[in-house]
Amino acid sequence: MGNATLYRRSALLALGGFDSALGSYCDGFLGEAIALKHGVCFIPKPLASWRRLPTSLSSTSAVGVDQALAQLERARTLMLHRYRDIFPERYVAAWEKNKRASSAWQLILGHQQAIERGVRTLAVSPDSPQTRLALGAVTLAGKVLRRLVTWSILSTPDYATIAHHAVRARPGPPPVVPQPATIAAGRQSAP
Repeated sequence: MGNATLYRRSALLALGGFDSALGSYCDGFLGEAIALKHGVCFIPKPLASWRRLPTSLSSTSAVGVDQALAQLERARTLMLHRYRDIFPERYVAAWEKNKRASSAWQLILGHQQAIERGVRTLAVSPDSPQTRLALGAVTLAGKVLRRLVTWSILSTPDYATIAHHAVRARPGPPPVVPQPATIAAGRQSAP
């Protein structure tokens, strides 16, 4: 969902409107609920752009772990109780994994931006090679940290996946390793 999303007013009101306890996710949550209940039409063209400012609701609501967890728990509770006829349990489980990873990314990015502002503010010469090096190190550290956090949250290690990755790293012809199961069309199936 995004800033170019249009809703039918009747569908929005039928689901109770925006829940302010969800903070900056209130529109995304309601958009998902409407899409799951009534369907969605996607136009594959850029219809709007989005710029995140340090003072925007998205930025200010993404800087606190407690606030992010409260929003996540509120949305999860709504999905499993009030809107249980709309959100299948498997959807909620997958959504929660992705939302935790996304929240972690936003928290890291928010702190990375604050550190970058601090480096620029405290630097004797904002354009010096030392300042540029420090900013580059902050950016690189942020990228590495976001990837590690995402991997740790989204990965559900099982022995077949671990074996598959270990075998791919070895030279020579690969032995036969069972592939991890995939989820397709709401049912468990093997590739």
